[in-house]
Amino acid sequence: MEQTYTYTINRGVGNTIEFKGLKAQYLVMFFGGVIAILLVTFILGAANAGFVVVILFVGGSASALVYYVFKFNKKYGEHGLMKKNAFDSLPKRMVRMNTYPSILQAMEKQSKLKKAA
Repeated sequence: MEQTYTYTINRGVGNTIEFKGLKAQYLVMFFGGVIAILLVTFILGAANAGFVVVILFVGGSASALVYYVFKFNKKYGEHGLMKKNAFDSLPKRMVRMNTYPSILQAMEKQSKLKKAA
């Protein structure tokens, strides 16, 4: 007797992709992390690292990956992480380099040049 599994990936036209609760960019983060873990596992195996080291690395990194991706998905939602990164890249404060006397001097120079021409 064969078991068949069906997974629904898209919930309709115009809606975002969702798979097992992960939405949009979190799917890419999750699958990218899985591929990275597989590559490092192959490299560790080729380097004859100990079996225990490989198992500890895979277990630790996979559980951290699942924890943080689902945490970000729950905390920030579909577009929230991109909005947070954009907000963090804004300057913290505006700095005015010109003082009023230097602005007045520049205006006087411009008016003298206009009068001379």
